[in-house]
Amino acid sequence: MKKTVFSLVAAVALIFGYNNAKAQIEIPEIPAEFQEMVDGYVQTLLENPADESVMKAIDKNKLLKKNKPVLIAIGYKFLDNKLFGNAIGLAKKVYEMDASYLPAIYLEGDSWFRMANNNAYGMAATKYEEAKQVAPNSLDPYLKLVGVYRYINPEYAIELMEEIKQKKTDDPKINQVLGTLYYQLDDTLHAREYYNKYFEKFPDGQGDATVQREYVIILFMARDYEGALKQSQKFLASNPKDPVLNRIIFLSNVNLLAKTDEYEEAKYAAAQAATKAAHDKFIGQYPDTVYQEIDYRYLGQYLTIEKDFPGAAAAYAKAAELAPEDPAAQFNLSKAYEKTKDYDKAIPAYKKFMELAKKEDDTNELFRLGRVYYNAANATQADSLKRIGYIKEGDVIYAKVDEEMVKSGEPSYLGIFWRSRINQLVDRKHPNEVAANYMKETIKRLQDPKFASEDYHPHRAQAYSYVAWLAMEKDNFAEAETNAKEALKYEEDNALAANVLKYVELMNSIKK
Repeated sequence: MKKTVFSLVAAVALIFGYNNAKAQIEIPEIPAEFQEMVDGYVQTLLENPADESVMKAIDKNKLLKKNKPVLIAIGYKFLDNKLFGNAIGLAKKVYEMDASYLPAIYLEGDSWFRMANNNAYGMAATKYEEAKQVAPNSLDPYLKLVGVYRYINPEYAIELMEEIKQKKTDDPKINQVLGTLYYQLDDTLHAREYYNKYFEKFPDGQGDATVQREYVIILFMARDYEGALKQSQKFLASNPKDPVLNRIIFLSNVNLLAKTDEYEEAKYAAAQAATKAAHDKFIGQYPDTVYQEIDYRYLGQYLTIEKDFPGAAAAYAKAAELAPEDPAAQFNLSKAYEKTKDYDKAIPAYKKFMELAKKEDDTNELFRLGRVYYNAANATQADSLKRIGYIKEGDVIYAKVDEEMVKSGEPSYLGIFWRSRINQLVDRKHPNEVAANYMKETIKRLQDPKFASEDYHPHRAQAYSYVAWLAMEKDNFAEAETNAKEALKYEEDNALAANVLKYVELMNSIKK
C-alpha cells in the first residue's frame, strides 16, 4: 500500500467526489410553494420513520401525486436525511407511472447506494444497469456503476468506462475516471496516460478544480515530483489558496531537496529556497484541521534536513499523534528524539514502532534498539545511575540478539561484540572484566571461516585491543603485548593497541 499524500481509499474518495448520487444528472428542485410542507414531512419522519401518514398525505395531494419531478425532488430530500425507505417508496411510485423515467431509476439506485452495505450495493447496481439500458449513450449510469464497482471490482469498472468511451470519445470526464481507476489498480503508467489526455483539453491549466487536485495527487503518488510540482504551480494560478495544491508543492519540494546533492552548492541553494518558500506558503497558513499526518511527517523531514532537530521532533510527534497506529510515525519520532539526545523519549518510541510493526522479536530491530540504548548511555555524562540503567537494559537487548542469532545455527558474533561495547561504557577510563570476556568470546567466534574477509578486521582489532588494555591494567604485560600486536596486525592505526605497546615497552625498559 502506498504511503503518501493520502491513503489509497482516501485518495479515491477525493477523486470520485462526494456522493455517488450527485454525479452528472440534475436533481429536480422542490418548488417554493411546497418547501414548507416537505420540511414538515421530513420532520415527521425523522421523529418516527415508521409513520405512514406522510406517504398517505402525498398520495392524497392532487398537486403532488402525479407530478414526477416534484416527487423525485421530495425523494432526494428524504434521501439527504437518510430516510431511505421513504425515498425508495417515492422512486417506485414514479417508476410505476413511467418505467423509462430515468430520475426515478436513479433515485432508487442512489437510495440503495447510500445505505452502504453489500446487499444494498447489489440493488443499486441493478438499478444503474437498468438506467444504462434506458439511456445507452449517457455517461451518467456508467459513472454511477463505477461508483459501486470502484472498490469491489475496479477491473469491471474500467470495462464500463471503456464501453462508454467508444460512444462518447470526446468527453474528458471518461479519461479522468479511467485515470483514477488505473491508479487504484496500482497502474500509475496508465493512470498518468489518461490524466494527460484529460488535461490535453485544458492546455492553459484550466479544467475542473477537483480534477486538478486528483492529477497532482496521482503524479505525486507516482513519485513524479517534478511533474507534480509543475502542474500544481500551473493550477495554482487560478486558485492560489488551494490547500491541496500548496500541499503538493511543499511535499514535492521536500522530496526534490532531499535528492539534491548539497555539494552542488548553487543547485542545492535553489532547492532550499524553493522549499522554504513552499513551506512558508503552506505550513501555518490554514486551520489545524487541514493538516494531515503526512504534512507533519514531511515537515519533520524538511526540518531535519535544515538541522532544526527540536522542530523536527515536534513535527514528528504531531504526525505520530495523527497516525497512532502507523509504525513509520513512531520510527521517525524515535530517530528525531535521538537527534535531540532525548533518549527517554527515543527508546519508548522505538519500542512502540516495533510493537506496531510486529517486530518485537526481530533480531535486526532488536539490534537497532540496542544501539539506541548504547547511544543513550554514551551520551549521558552527569547522571551515572541513569547511564548504568541504559547499559543494563541495552545489555539485555544485545543478549537477546545473541541468543536468537545463536539459535538460528548461523555463525554470529555481533550480539556478543555489542554486549562488550555497551558494558565498556560502565567506566570509559578503565577496562573491565565483563566487557573483556565478551571480547574474548568475540575473538573466538571471528575465527569461523565465514568471517575470514578483511571486512571483519576492524572488529577483530577492537576485540584484541580491549583485551590488551585490560591485561596492561592488570600488569600482565606479556598478554597485553601479544593482544596489542594482534590488533595492529588487523588495523595498523589502532591507537589503543599502539598505546598499550608503548606502555609495555616503557615498563619493560624500566625493569631492565
